[in-house]
Amino acid sequence: MNYKELLKEIRSVMNEELFYKPPGKEEEPIPFTDINAVVEEILKYFKKFPEFKDIEGEYVKGKTVLQFTNFGSLAQRDKAIKALVKDGYLTNPLVKRLDKYHRATTPFVFRYKSGKEKKIEIQLNQGGGPAGAGARYEQEIVDFMNEYFKSLGKDYQAFKKGGSSSNPDVEIEVFNLETGEVYVKDTVRMEAKTKAKGTDFGQFKIEHDPQLPFGSQSFTQISQTDSKTMKKIFESILNKLNQSCKIPQAAVSEELLEIDEPNLGKLVEEYYEEKDVGYIMIDDYVYSLKDDTATQSGLPRLKDRAKDGYIRVRRKCHGKTYSTTAALRFNLIEPSKKLQEPGVLDAITKHFIK
Repeated sequence: MNYKELLKEIRSVMNEELFYKPPGKEEEPIPFTDINAVVEEILKYFKKFPEFKDIEGEYVKGKTVLQFTNFGSLAQRDKAIKALVKDGYLTNPLVKRLDKYHRATTPFVFRYKSGKEKKIEIQLNQGGGPAGAGARYEQEIVDFMNEYFKSLGKDYQAFKKGGSSSNPDVEIEVFNLETGEVYVKDTVRMEAKTKAKGTDFGQFKIEHDPQLPFGSQSFTQISQTDSKTMKKIFESILNKLNQSCKIPQAAVSEELLEIDEPNLGKLVEEYYEEKDVGYIMIDDYVYSLKDDTATQSGLPRLKDRAKDGYIRVRRKCHGKTYSTTAALRFNLIEPSKKLQEPGVLDAITKHFIK
């Protein structure tokens, strides 16, 4: 530990003390030696519940918000938080998505010399890293929908279809689980994104002639060439690519060019319409992608809520290989209605009624 780290540690000890305060009781707070002791106490408390005894919870970071990983799906984490709130151990649960909890306040506090107290929270994360976040979100949506359909006695069934394929992320059918019969051939198809900013709403690969110098390049589109929309986007940016794009370097991941596209919301809708997708869900907010789904559901069109569209051109390295991609992005998408709001899922599926 260097001098600055030692000084920071000394100041921390001088400025605060750690206590356990039993919820709703006037007992004298119990002092704790350090945050590691608190972590052990929290993990031990989870083990009291039979359904959580096999969870390999692991503390990963945080001081006032202790973050744990390997706590499974959002539904499992929600179950854990609710059980501990009911037991009186946690308070003030916070929703992550789809009305399910992932964070709450513990009975532990930092008490500063001034007398002010800072409550310690916990946050339960799934584990598995960011690579599978999209797939986990799709499964959360499917689970939420099927729980809702089951609670109302509807014979509708949601399926996770996406993954690495070109299929829509989520599909809903009127489906008899016992016979396997599909009652209504029409299907609700939906894309799912965990967030608006920093998310690709479609992309295609491009490549250049390495023999040509900067300003005289020659780019070609090498994927999504069967998509009329993606071909149209490529053709619209081709001159800027050839004249202004940095020359990609094979061994380096880097940003190459950003091209503003004010009409990107409409183009993204056209791209998903090619895939016969009627809705897109972005961090619980649902948007219509076509005239008929907007008329049916009353949900706003993506093209009317998406702002500051641009094409992000970048070089990505994959070990010994690399690729150059052009991705469709937005800086802002204004809110719509959330899937869990009353009437939203009913509006999306009301054409199933026979």
